[in-house]
Amino acid sequence: MKYKFLCVSALAGVLLLSCSTPQQSFQKTQQPIETPREEIVKKTPDISPLPPSKQLPRTPGPLHCVEDTRENFNRSGIDAIPFIRVSFFDTGGTGLKDMIAGSKDGSVFLYKNSGDPLVRPWQFSEGYFNGAKVGAFSSPAMGDIDGSGEAELVVGTGGFSSDSGRILFFRNVGSRHSPIWKKLEGMDLKIGNDAAISLVDYNFY
Repeated sequence: MKYKFLCVSALAGVLLLSCSTPQQSFQKTQQPIETPREEIVKKTPDISPLPPSKQLPRTPGPLHCVEDTRENFNRSGIDAIPFIRVSFFDTGGTGLKDMIAGSKDGSVFLYKNSGDPLVRPWQFSEGYFNGAKVGAFSSPAMGDIDGSGEAELVVGTGGFSSDSGRILFFRNVGSRHSPIWKKLEGMDLKIGNDAAISLVDYNFY
């Protein structure tokens, strides 16, 4: 029994030794060698402006930006007027309809018709309606309402004030080219709120 036990033990020892391959045994004893990696250095590009001697010359062209609102965006010749209300009348007797514009602050402006629809058709006439300013949100119109042969100015008012809804009448006591507008007393009308005016000869007189 003793000999037999020894034989089995020796056989088991041989089997244990044979379970590990030569490659596995080598890996257990040999440590891998790590190769050091090179550090990556990021270089910031030079973005400083070029000196004037090396800059390309700038020439006007399609992409050249020029701040000229009237020329680039407003070729009509009409300024931006808040809450504009317009009517048309031949103020100079030239046969051309001029534009009369009312504004939020109650002012009334005249834009003369140049007769050329392609090149700045409306020319601003400075101070033409001085003296005819009303409360707010002016709505102007012109016409000969009393048969005198000369046109009167009628202006409606609007906005959130006590003057809203009034219709005021002005007569030119000057000339066509140098008008002086005088308010006609006792002719005011009150229609409620936001009076907008237009004039027409409805009885052919």
